[in-house]
Amino acid sequence: QFQGIETRLPQQPQLTRPKRPGKFKRVPTLQQSQAEQTDSDN
Repeated sequence: QFQGIETRLPQQPQLTRPKRPGKFKRVPTLQQSQAEQTDSDN
């Protein structure tokens, strides 16, 4: 997984450094937070 991500970073520099990194960073953060909360509930 890490290799695939690194390979895409150089290919799509725009996505890697978007003008709004806050939104891109918040999207994965929310998904991870929800996943962790689900585990805690279980």
